[in-house]
Amino acid sequence: MKLAVVGGGVSGISAAIALEEMFPKASITLFEAGKKLGGKVGTIFKDGFLIEEGPDSINAQKEETTSLAFDPILPKTHFCTLLGKGKVDFSNLKRANIEPSLERSLGDYVSEAYGEWAVPLFAGVYGGDPDRVSSLILSGKRVQSPWGVSFIGLKNGIGEMVDNLATKFKRTEVVFKRIQEITSGGRVDDKSYDGVICAVPARKAPYSWDLLNSLPVGSAGIVTYETEEITEDFGSGVICRENGISGATFSSVKWEGRSPKGKGLARVFFYELNGDLEKAGLDFLVSLGVKPIRILLKRAWENEIPIFSKEHYEIAWKIEQNTGPVQFTSINASGIPDCLSSGRYAVERLAKVLEGVRYGT
Repeated sequence: MKLAVVGGGVSGISAAIALEEMFPKASITLFEAGKKLGGKVGTIFKDGFLIEEGPDSINAQKEETTSLAFDPILPKTHFCTLLGKGKVDFSNLKRANIEPSLERSLGDYVSEAYGEWAVPLFAGVYGGDPDRVSSLILSGKRVQSPWGVSFIGLKNGIGEMVDNLATKFKRTEVVFKRIQEITSGGRVDDKSYDGVICAVPARKAPYSWDLLNSLPVGSAGIVTYETEEITEDFGSGVICRENGISGATFSSVKWEGRSPKGKGLARVFFYELNGDLEKAGLDFLVSLGVKPIRILLKRAWENEIPIFSKEHYEIAWKIEQNTGPVQFTSINASGIPDCLSSGRYAVERLAKVLEGVRYGT
């Protein structure tokens, strides 16, 4: 049996590991269009700085996180600043006993469950318009964090997680190649496979299907700056939603070992990719009293960020009900633990499809 995974991000890596476990005799190939595994996740070391390419933390209240926590570190500070509203202690958020639902917006739910002040905080975390995003994004099983905090970092960066996951490959061949087409019958470019896991963002997937193209998506960008030393006045960062900027994280304040002594590290987040992001981020930092020195890294993802609206979930459920030999990951995944789960769930769906083919059902 020949199986393929297209996309070497977190969900694709998870899918490959699950394929090895569920199909011990299968030949497995993982295709990645970039030069490294990890997708949006990666860590760069430069001039004494530890720079995250994408997320800098992992949800510590998900079961999957305990398997990822290689050398976990805790935030140095437990508060951030809502621009124009003051400081928030995010280590002690109290939620009212109200269940999220598909029909209810994130903004409406958070207003009742936590208070109106918390809406910008959750909008920043989930990267979308709180009146459009469904509160269903907050559903799912939570466990008590063994570290006593909601989010953890990794001592050597989140990229180390990718490296550790990849060491679990025993039979997976990794091929760094951009795939041009996946067909509904399981052909990947010029080769046929018994089953395929597509782990590429919906709008970027080399698979022609109207449902994928109809999923609502947005864009995001991060510009990382070396700065003069940053004080703890704002805590770990600032949250807002204005002029295409959703906030900034002060990594040198938030985590140990992110910058050389006497220097600062700041990341500015964008929910729109219009104009000169580098200058916009610089001006934003200056307005906060932070003094940028130089740009260290810029990352942008155009039309790759799911918007978890009611429409999104309704389309995603239809996609996950497809019974063909091509299954999809990350459709409903928000955050690293969910991406891990989505890779495994996609393989479970594929296993049912292939079992049905085997027995003619």
